[in-house]
Amino acid sequence: MILTAGIDIDEVLRRFVDRLIEVYKKDYPDHEIKEITEWKLSPFFPIGKGINNYYAYSRAPEIYGHAACFEGAQEFLDNLKKLGCNVILISSQPSDIAKEFTIKWLSWLNFSYDALVFTSQKYKIHCDIYLGDSPDNIEELIKYGKRAVYFTRKWNENKSGERVSSFNEFIKLIEEIIKNYTDSIDYTNDTNYNDNDDFAIGAI
Repeated sequence: MILTAGIDIDEVLRRFVDRLIEVYKKDYPDHEIKEITEWKLSPFFPIGKGINNYYAYSRAPEIYGHAACFEGAQEFLDNLKKLGCNVILISSQPSDIAKEFTIKWLSWLNFSYDALVFTSQKYKIHCDIYLGDSPDNIEELIKYGKRAVYFTRKWNENKSGERVSSFNEFIKLIEEIIKNYTDSIDYTNDTNYNDNDDFAIGAI
């Protein structure tokens, strides 16, 4: 069984929020940033909606190109590949420069994946299972009948649905899916098999 896993980038693999705050504090050392508990960022920064232009354009290279990854992120994708998964990274980036530095970031940190797609309509990308942190994205995927799993963050803790809190938990979930599929196969009903057939190793 080959599973296709759709994996989000920001706040799953990349520490976007931490890097945003770090860069912002250098530019606005006197500003007080509230604890971020929702996906929309503007209520938590003193510049309000200006934060959207700030991270999408004016400071995109510093934020998207130099953020740290979450510990174990590279190994996580490697382990998905070892399980035989096709790994598609699906991310909605706010600008072309953010996309450019996301591609560079993935290359610099040697992430293993099969495809990279930039889109806000993640449900249009066929995957067997999705992992992300955005409530809007997860709810939309579920609406379209997709199996979408929350990667637990403060802004999705109060949302109902399937979730994991670590890379290892998601790996165990994939292993369980593969096992259940394997256990469900009834080899005795294989129409291509005949009890009278003889096979020798190396003969096929």
